[in-house]
Amino acid sequence: MRDIVDAAVGHSHALLLARDGTVFTWGRNNGCELGVDDERRRLTPIRVTAVQGVVQVAAGMNVSALVLKQDGTVWGWGRNEDGLLCDGSTERRTRPVQMRGITNAVDIAMAGNSVIVLADGTVRMCGRQRDAAMSTAREGSLHTVPFQVAGITSAVTAQTAGGGTMVRLKDGTLLGWGYGMHGSLGDGFIDRISPTPHAPIGVGPVLAHFYASNEGYAIRADGTVMAWGFFTGGAKEWALKPVPRFTVTLGR
Repeated sequence: MRDIVDAAVGHSHALLLARDGTVFTWGRNNGCELGVDDERRRLTPIRVTAVQGVVQVAAGMNVSALVLKQDGTVWGWGRNEDGLLCDGSTERRTRPVQMRGITNAVDIAMAGNSVIVLADGTVRMCGRQRDAAMSTAREGSLHTVPFQVAGITSAVTAQTAGGGTMVRLKDGTLLGWGYGMHGSLGDGFIDRISPTPHAPIGVGPVLAHFYASNEGYAIRADGTVMAWGFFTGGAKEWALKPVPRFTVTLGR
């Protein structure tokens, strides 16, 4: 396939986004995560014909998928465990359904919860609150429609994994909250659970970031790649706060 501009991988499925806004999926499909009316697995990509004009795709370990469209709406399909499709239900969806109340999204992310960044810089989440994953929501509470994360007004992107979430603000600042498994919040703690959005120690403004269940990465304007958490590439290594790993050359 050619002209692929985005991709996402979930527990048992994958998504590809083509430049023309079409979406392709393949995988196991036991939870309707491929966005078609049957549960047959697909070994090669098939087109999700019910959505067009897509600009971003997301998938999580929850056997569901989300897509962001050019018009700022968000659509999803799959198992919908804990209401992660944000459509007001926990019902399995074989075909795309629209997320409730979202008309101006600019970024999406999905793992154990769903995260939506709006054009006004605020952040919404859906799912079940576990280990402060949805900031100040009540522990154990279920949110099947988008819930606003308090105190964030200038977010531009979001990453989520392993019960933690990190957003990048307009000025390049990172803020994270939830379960900082293996030091993944970069705040000096090995397994801290924090409902309050806070910055990794000493990382400063960044151009881009990546967040996984065990580690985080961020690129500074000078090309320095900062990393923190538990690294498994080569020798195992801990870094409970961001440290420089290497430098990349940034294009003009």
